[in-house]
This record gives sequence, C-alpha cells and structure tokens, in this order.
Amino acid sequence: MKSRLMVMGPTGAGKSTLLAALGGSQEVAKKTESVVFTDSSVDTPGEAFDMPRLYFILINSAVKSGLVLLVADATRPRFFPAGFTKVMKGPVIGVINKIDVAGEAGIDLSRRALKVAGVKEVFAVSGKGGQGLEALKARIEEILGRCCANERRSARID
Repeated sequence: MKSRLMVMGPTGAGKSTLLAALGGSQEVAKKTESVVFTDSSVDTPGEAFDMPRLYFILINSAVKSGLVLLVADATRPRFFPAGFTKVMKGPVIGVINKIDVAGEAGIDLSRRALKVAGVKEVFAVSGKGGQGLEALKARIEEILGRCCANERRSARID
C-alpha cells in the first residue's frame, strides 16, 4: 500500500514513539525487532540503519511506502551517509526527535546531518512531549491524504 508512512533511523531515535504519537496512541513503544507493516505504517528496527549491510531492508521496505520519515535523535547526533535518501522512490522528510530534552547544538547537528543525507524538509519534534507534532501531522496529511491512525499490526517481517 503506497499510502503507508515509514519511519527509519538509528537505534534509540524514537521511531516507534513518534509513530505512536502521530497516531494519537497512549501505548508505550517497545523495541522494534523486525520490520513491522500495518495498514498505514512501516516501523523499522534501528539496527537496519546502524549496519550498512542491512540498508537493503530499508530500501525494499520504502518501496511499499508513500512517505518516509528519516528520524534523527537530537540527544545523540550522528551523521548519516551522504545522499542516502536519493535511493528512496518516494518523498523523504527529516524529523529531529527529542527536542524537549536536547540542547540547541544537538538539534543543529541533527539538522545538518539530515541535510547531508539528502533531506530537503526537516521538522523538529518531541514524540513524547508533543512539541512540533501538529506541523508534522499537517505535512504528512498533505502528502498522504491522512496521518497515522491506530490500527492493528498486519504483518511482521523477520
């Protein structure tokens, strides 16, 4: 389904928490151990991003998505591979997460890292605190025609 919202990024960046917050879920996010497809989203394990030899998992999963969020952790800034998003078929938005607990330096470094990866549009948010989520939701709705809804997990790829 091409209207799925996919999240990818390093381990601990808050991808699952962000997806839950976008869908209005109050559930506590758990460690994602494999790619999880639902009717409207794709949640990816951070290890697939942390290990370059697993990038094919992200690229293949992105084909089934209408929008990819590349999530950076502002409390632990790191650089992404230059031009990484160019291999994605659809649009990619950069998301700097954890702005409620990060300093300005971490937010700035994360923004630069996302730009190096090829992201053109960046949103700064807190998946836990809610800051910046309304603007991100509005942009997702512009692209996909809706944001994430809470729904059952439909398939798990191990």
